[in-house]
Amino acid sequence: MNDKIKNQCNDNFISNQFFALREEILALKERVIRIQSTAITGIPLLVAAGEKFNLDFVLIVSPIITAVVVLMLSFEQNSIMRAGRYIRKHIEPKLKSEDMIGWEEFLEKPEEKNRNAEKYFLSSVVISFVLYYLAGAILAYLKTKPKYGDEFGMLLAIFYMCILPFSVFFVLKNFKIGTK
Repeated sequence: MNDKIKNQCNDNFISNQFFALREEILALKERVIRIQSTAITGIPLLVAAGEKFNLDFVLIVSPIITAVVVLMLSFEQNSIMRAGRYIRKHIEPKLKSEDMIGWEEFLEKPEEKNRNAEKYFLSSVVISFVLYYLAGAILAYLKTKPKYGDEFGMLLAIFYMCILPFSVFFVLKNFKIGTK
């Protein structure tokens, strides 16, 4: 294969990668919105159903369900940032001239503060997680204490209160808000 054809194949490959990754990012963003919307309405509905139908198990595990949802959001967000990082490091340099700035490179400029949306999103995730987690833990404690005794209620409360700071730390440390 001559160099001209090889270069054209490489350019096509890089362009196709770029468009495929942008589509993947859009799909991931859509999933993030769906997960968060479902969680914001679904968790309270699940807890209310557990309360109404005396499903103690549902109430006891509701903080865990909340933590799993936050981990799912973190995974999706990290996938978005991973795709953006690949675009910035491996695709944009090959598709643009040196005097141009690519979208991912623009987003990472600190003086522009273009990643504020991701910071606000992280804040909304942490706030909703903590509120839903605490509400679930308190409800689980209040529901189980009279039925299963003070010891079980206190053990459950201590368990959930020990997990909360670790979970918040984990989310803050691992929730990517940039492609660097």
